[in-house]
Parts: sequence; C-alpha cells; structure tokens
Amino acid sequence: MIMICVIFVMIRQKQKHQLNDIYQILDQYGHVDGYQYTIHGKTYQLHVVRIAQTKELIINSPTIWEVFGGNGSKLLHQNHLRSDTEKIVIVYPNVTPIKRYINENEMIFISYRDVFHHMRVVRINELESFLQEA
Repeated sequence: MIMICVIFVMIRQKQKHQLNDIYQILDQYGHVDGYQYTIHGKTYQLHVVRIAQTKELIINSPTIWEVFGGNGSKLLHQNHLRSDTEKIVIVYPNVTPIKRYINENEMIFISYRDVFHHMRVVRINELESFLQEA
C-alpha cells in the first residue's frame, strides 16, 4: 500500500513539473494571465490538456474529443472550447500525431499551424516552434 502511495506522489510531481515547464516556455515568448495568453499584442484563451503518452487523440468536433488507448476509447467533452474566441490548446505529454474528422468519413492529421474551430492544437514538442512563428 505504501508503494502505491509513493508511486502516485511521484506521478503527480512529474505532472506538476511538466506543467511548470510549459508555463516557463510560454513566459519566454509572451504573458500568461490565468486562462489568457498574450503574444505579440494578440490575446488567446489558453487551455492545457493532459493526454497520456500511450494514447491517441482524435478531434471529432470542437467540443467532442476522443482518446484511444489499449483499453478502448474515452470521450472528452470540451464544452469550454465552444466560444468564437481564438484559442491555443496545448496537449502534453503526448507527442503522437493528432487527427481530426473533417466530415463523417474523412480524417486528417493536424499541425500547430492549422486553425480550425477558432483554435490551434499544439503538442508539447511543437510548443517552442509555434511560439517562435506566432
């Protein structure tokens, strides 16, 4: 039982460290204020989404995302992304290519350069490249 608690604490600390790294990178290029991020005079809503490294992310619509893994799929309801405000969504620690449906039977890979549904989805390994180009 103690071993399980120790492992849980170590995982939580690693997640906290990863989040701190993300915010340090963001601060190098712009300014974070709560859920707002300003870079080069432009303000975005900022969202950080944790998707495990062993999972695959597929964006079905602006508010319904699907995470696939070894034990099936799970729907993520992203209702907070519904607004027309421009958004930056950072996905971490997962670095696998992200896919999205463009209609009922067509799927494409997305990049941080793609803007859809008023958002850019940026994987953690693309964050600095995105910020340098913004």
